[in-house]
Amino acid sequence: MMRRWSWWIAKGCQLFVALLCCSHIATAPRALAQDSAGVLASSKLEQVTFDARLSETSVQVAQPFSVSITVIAPKGARVRLPEISAKLGKFEVTEITDRLDLPIDGEATKRQWVRRVTLETIRTGQQEIPPLQATVAIDEQGKTLLSEPLTIDVVSVLENRPDTSQPRAVRSVIDLNEPLPSPDPKWHRWALGGGVAFFLALALLAFKRRRPSISAQDWALREIEVLRDSGVIVEGHAQLVTSEISAILREYAELELGINAASLSGEQFMNSLAEQNGLCDELLTEYQSIFDTIELTSFAGLAIGPGELARLTDRAETLIKTTATQLDQTHSVSSSPKPTTAADMNLNEPPVSTG
Repeated sequence: MMRRWSWWIAKGCQLFVALLCCSHIATAPRALAQDSAGVLASSKLEQVTFDARLSETSVQVAQPFSVSITVIAPKGARVRLPEISAKLGKFEVTEITDRLDLPIDGEATKRQWVRRVTLETIRTGQQEIPPLQATVAIDEQGKTLLSEPLTIDVVSVLENRPDTSQPRAVRSVIDLNEPLPSPDPKWHRWALGGGVAFFLALALLAFKRRRPSISAQDWALREIEVLRDSGVIVEGHAQLVTSEISAILREYAELELGINAASLSGEQFMNSLAEQNGLCDELLTEYQSIFDTIELTSFAGLAIGPGELARLTDRAETLIKTTATQLDQTHSVSSSPKPTTAADMNLNEPPVSTG
């Protein structure tokens, strides 16, 4: 009886050992395959590249430029490009275009994913585009990619204007230390010919000056129309619009009144206007009101919407027309000067609210 039980126990142990060995043999290839797949996926992830580039290094205010985001990964990878909303940092996003899973010439095992983001801003100075993040997954493994921050210079449309207050460079006198040539016996003929040419040039210059040319008023009104047609008023670019209005009014005053307006501060410019004959108090008050609004927008960050920008542009146009009319009346010889009133100018419109 004891021998029979011993025999059954021995057989059971042998069967258990056999089953254990079979299980190990069956799972070993699967584990080896999983390890091999993980190593292969890791090696493929090491081949992934991520790049972000700017189309320009310097732009003007409200000038569009683009950021190109490119991911190159092995064929079959799952790529998720950066999430971008209506704004990217301090920049307005105007357009996003994607080109996904594109083949690469000479690289049959790789693909590229490209996103192009068009941006613009009304802020000036050196501006930064924040880092952009993308993710790539191969099999069960993933990788997060992060770009470096990008910087771009945004310059005002007025920064490149010449400063007329700075004197121009004058070259020093060069002493050639050469002996004077002997006088030509026919010098009187050359002198006579030069004199005739000189008087002909004067006559031609006088003739050209008599020809009609565009007036300061026509030039300024044309610039106002160009500003309206540009679309920046409707889009609400307050700083750009007010800067252009300031430049137009200053250049108009320079052409019409002879004021060196480009080199003057706001206070100096208003003092120069007050010294001019023929400008009534209502005109000076309107000039001051418009330039106060411009300074609040440019330096104090006053928010002005498209409607108020349009009204400010209309006021500048009316101011130019009224100034030209009053100057014509003042300089007229045939009729006595008649000061222009606030009713003639339609200046009773309330100024732009600063609240």
